[in-house]
Amino acid sequence: METVLPIVIPEQVSPPRGRKQAVTKSPSFLTTTFAGHTMFGGSSAELISNGIRSNRTCTIQISNHLSVPLTLPHFHCFDGGLYYPLPAVIQPGTREACVFSKNPSSPHGVIGVLTYQIGDSPRRVAVMFSVAYNQLQYRNHFGTAIVTGFDLENSALFTHSEDEEEDEVTLLFDRMYQDADFYQRGGRAHSLANDGVPMWTTDGAYQIRGTMSDRGKAIVKLNISTA
Repeated sequence: METVLPIVIPEQVSPPRGRKQAVTKSPSFLTTTFAGHTMFGGSSAELISNGIRSNRTCTIQISNHLSVPLTLPHFHCFDGGLYYPLPAVIQPGTREACVFSKNPSSPHGVIGVLTYQIGDSPRRVAVMFSVAYNQLQYRNHFGTAIVTGFDLENSALFTHSEDEEEDEVTLLFDRMYQDADFYQRGGRAHSLANDGVPMWTTDGAYQIRGTMSDRGKAIVKLNISTA
């Protein structure tokens, strides 16, 4: 039986009026992105997704509109695993993709979290994704966040050894997947799969524009830019 943990979905917050204009005027915002090496020189997330045999996958495309790279990826999977490798760096002005897939012969979907560090800042962008095995009973959903760490026995996220970082990414997943209170702070948002309707997340310095398709072979698209 598929394991689905409860979560209360808060109301989605739309970006303030004038946000788009403010972003496009920022000198750190790159309006165009080009396909990186994981996009096979121009392939789309849809083509990558369609080329995978598994019927429960989550293809994540990240477009970096910043003037700094996204680096040091970390991920944790509650169900499923990494199918198509993560790019180690997402350069400014490029878009890259990776794929998570359910385990073969497993009656479960694919659920996890992925994070990237923003340049040399302490901030990370994070995306939680949940693609249900039973698409008739459960909806896909996702969450995005810009995190600098939260207090856990005076220990901040992503500031310790590799093993501790893995534990903290697991903790971040637990918070993003199960804890509705996590999304009550700024820079965090959660939504059911919205089939192209954007969900906005901002912490005042950076913002994430995210979409997720509501199907078994789900596609998440994130645009990372300045706020």
